[in-house]
Amino acid sequence: MPGVTVQVKDGAVAVKLDLVVEYGAVISAVTGAVGSRVISSIENFTGFTVDELTIDVDVHVGQPEERGS
Repeated sequence: MPGVTVQVKDGAVAVKLDLVVEYGAVISAVTGAVGSRVISSIENFTGFTVDELTIDVDVHVGQPEERGS
């Protein structure tokens, strides 16, 4: 299940993201884009440093008719 966990200690932030992507997505591109956006948003809005980012990915594989097969 998708979700976010954030821990803050001494002005540093650890973030864990659980993402679900559709079958066929380029996972490295998705996680790179999401990770960059999350880090910059947290650092810009809070002034805290993100010192750890963990992204767990589940792939959603739909029924064959949903995949166009």
